[in-house]
Amino acid sequence: MTVINHWINFASILGEIILCVLTIRIMLKRRLNSLIPELLRHLAPAVFLTGYLSAMAFQEFCLSGRLIETYWIYLAIHVLFMVGYAVLFCDGDIRLRLVLPLNLVSFLILSRSPASLISGSFERFFPEKLAQLPLQACFLCILALIIIFLLFTKIDPETDYPVSYYTVLFFAPVVSMANSMLLYSAKGTNMRISAAAGSLSLIFQLLIFYMISQSSREYQRRTRLELIAHQQDYQNRYMTQLSDIVSGYHQIRHDMKNHIAVMDHLLSQERYDDLRQYFYSVNQSVYELDNQIETGNEILNEVINIKYAAAQRANIPITFHIQVPHSLPVPDHLICSLLSNLLDNALEASEQIRNPQIIVEMKMVKAYLSVTIKNRIEEWQKESAISKKTTKKDPHMHGLGTQIVNSIVAKYNGIQTNKVENDIFITSIMLDLSECH
Repeated sequence: MTVINHWINFASILGEIILCVLTIRIMLKRRLNSLIPELLRHLAPAVFLTGYLSAMAFQEFCLSGRLIETYWIYLAIHVLFMVGYAVLFCDGDIRLRLVLPLNLVSFLILSRSPASLISGSFERFFPEKLAQLPLQACFLCILALIIIFLLFTKIDPETDYPVSYYTVLFFAPVVSMANSMLLYSAKGTNMRISAAAGSLSLIFQLLIFYMISQSSREYQRRTRLELIAHQQDYQNRYMTQLSDIVSGYHQIRHDMKNHIAVMDHLLSQERYDDLRQYFYSVNQSVYELDNQIETGNEILNEVINIKYAAAQRANIPITFHIQVPHSLPVPDHLICSLLSNLLDNALEASEQIRNPQIIVEMKMVKAYLSVTIKNRIEEWQKESAISKKTTKKDPHMHGLGTQIVNSIVAKYNGIQTNKVENDIFITSIMLDLSECH
């Protein structure tokens, strides 16, 4: 191969790297971490891509002249660096960050099959020293068209899809690349037949990706409808609880005349012990309806006091340590959904044990909102707590609540951890609010 053809191949490699990395960057969410300096956030991917390009240049200019077969090295470098880029510099489900680069490499490899069929018609118009030009030009055009197709059928990186989807997206490119390697290395294989077989494999894998994409959109639509139904159900329960509190106020106000009359009668008869007991009973009824927790934040007051009342009715001790600003740059309904689902899980677990205890902590840590829920659990609950299994009659509703919390955490580039220390289950969430102002 002439030096010019080597440079044509290298220019094509540069083009495919740029196309594939941009595709990964668009289809997956860029990882942001405000704790890492801005310069380092931009410098690290540049250094990584430089290493990627250097490895491909070494394979093209150095190894191809010394080794008979370097195709597998070319393939391995692409897989290693594309998967590495997605894992290190992109967000989203780790399974998608693994299978998406594999599919891209597979499409990249299979694109050479139709390119070789098309470019064969133009090779006679080019001198021998430019023999690689029509092939690489057709290859990049086909790859660009495939990438446009993928961008229109992309899969949401933040949705938790069934394992079967990822299984298909993993094995389809692996099988395609294995077949491509066998056809490429087989001796005596007719190149046109090999290219035709590779073209059919490309079409087949594109159809698989399209079907998975359509199925994932339907799954996402169905999940979104279920989440909406779950949120509406929660809002209905929230309004019912609020209505009960208001009804309680009205009832106490309506009965206040009678209460005063009874206490006046007891006072006139100097039955002070009975008067004290009656007064305590009335006062306790008012106390249970009043806002026990004052955080300075109106929406938090509503959520916390409703859950506090529910805990009091279930005889579950609950303690709040809240230090947050008067207003937060997070929509009220998201704060309500996040805190309500976390507290519902803690209350559900506490209702099933003796000597329950719940501690709720909320505070700002620099630009992060920290939410920590601690609740005492018993030995038999530890496994289900860590694995996030539910003991509810309708486990699907628990899954929806978990998805709501996960979606809010993902929306604010947050971090969620769950752990058990001694007999305390601890859920900690950090939401990045630095870009909300």
